[in-house]
Amino acid sequence: MKQFDAVGIGRCTADHIAVTPHYPAEDKKLRISEFTQQGGGLTATTMVGLSRLGVSSTFIAKLGEDSISRFILDGFDAEKVDTSFVLTDPSLNGPFSFIIVNRQTGSRTILHTWDETRRLSPKELPRKTISSARLVLVDDYEAPAAIEAARICARMRIPSVLDADGVCEDLPLLIREVDYPVLSSHLAMELTTTNTPARAARRLYEDFLPRLAVDVRLPLLGRNG
Repeated sequence: MKQFDAVGIGRCTADHIAVTPHYPAEDKKLRISEFTQQGGGLTATTMVGLSRLGVSSTFIAKLGEDSISRFILDGFDAEKVDTSFVLTDPSLNGPFSFIIVNRQTGSRTILHTWDETRRLSPKELPRKTISSARLVLVDDYEAPAAIEAARICARMRIPSVLDADGVCEDLPLLIREVDYPVLSSHLAMELTTTNTPARAARRLYEDFLPRLAVDVRLPLLGRNG
């Protein structure tokens, strides 16, 4: 069995990115300044970054057999990210996103597809591969499988990292299970019902006891003080 330094479990997409001079008005036409198609997704993007740094990486997800799924897999292959644990289901379509980037502000508006039926079952995880990794990364799109993977990591003393995108039913439990939850300031404030990133970071640490909770304006709040 091949071992990997990093194992990723989560969302992968085909991103269609359009850069526009400003955000388009409703029911109007606007010429695109730039356009590109590339792989995306929370954990998937991180795995590509790690692979570019020379870290042996494998990604675990469930895709279809359509052209979008093939585009995603070809992108991983080009970036030397292993996909031998990606499951395929011919009844599924590959996930994709349309992204509008406002050149004036740098803001992004994302329209995406996500089918809850494509979620991995915890029973479908390659447990030996996860148990032999040095680092495991998950996101909230695959919450049930991510929770199980984090529990495997806890037993094997492997660090686990969460990249969370939105508040979902399983997010509080998932944050409790991982070592290092990464949340945007907006998501952190929504989850903790606070009104500043600093208060959100402190509440995350107090309520969920992650290994580390950080706000750039605060000292680090870790389990060791």
